[in-house]
Amino acid sequence: MDPVSNLDTLHTLAQVAIAIIGFSGIVVVFGRRADAQWTAEESLRFYVLIACPLTALACSFVPILLSQLTNDHDIIWRASNAVLGAAHLANLVPFLLNSFGAR
Repeated sequence: MDPVSNLDTLHTLAQVAIAIIGFSGIVVVFGRRADAQWTAEESLRFYVLIACPLTALACSFVPILLSQLTNDHDIIWRASNAVLGAAHLANLVPFLLNSFGAR
């Protein structure tokens, strides 16, 4: 089977997502959040710091997995973008619910 073009770009995206998640963990440890003194706004911000990179990390592997099923690059990229859109939509719903509840 044909490998997906721009595979290195997808691996770089995954590495950047992991770095952002690690940085978010450092922020939590050195802040007063380590004492579990979270405000609703801080919880929402932390959710965004973690959810977006995790979504990018998971979705960066979708084209690689789909390339194992088909060689048609149009199908691979369209299906991958559909998964990415659905994942970000799934992230948006809790964000909006929490942001209205935080006010």
